[in-house]
Amino acid sequence: MAQPVYATAEEYGASPYGRATAPEDIDDRLAIASRDIDDLIVTAVYDVDDDGQPTDTDTAEALRDATIAQTSYGIDPAAGLAEGELPAGVSSASIGSASITRQKAAPEVRVGGIAYAPRVLQILRRQNLTNREPWTR
Repeated sequence: MAQPVYATAEEYGASPYGRATAPEDIDDRLAIASRDIDDLIVTAVYDVDDDGQPTDTDTAEALRDATIAQTSYGIDPAAGLAEGELPAGVSSASIGSASITRQKAAPEVRVGGIAYAPRVLQILRRQNLTNREPWTR
């Protein structure tokens, strides 16, 4: 069985976690991001179909959204930032005279050497797909 890819190029373009214009290699990027997500959910238990895709709609949506957020982060680390929020590793920025101050330690989430989009763990925790503490509603 081939490794599942949790999002399509069409879903990427339509998602609030994605970008309206996807790069030419979006299918490859989604496949790579799906592998990254697999590393985070290695202990998760959920039913899958013959293609390895989750059968539960909420689980499928969480994996899709996490994959899209991770793909966007790989394309543009500032993707998904709120208005006025700075990318990981940047503590200040200016436009007049163009000045950027970098922090020594970037506050991004790193697991096994892979940098993850800040939203990925949030999306996965909400569906209890990580081996971290349960998310309470």
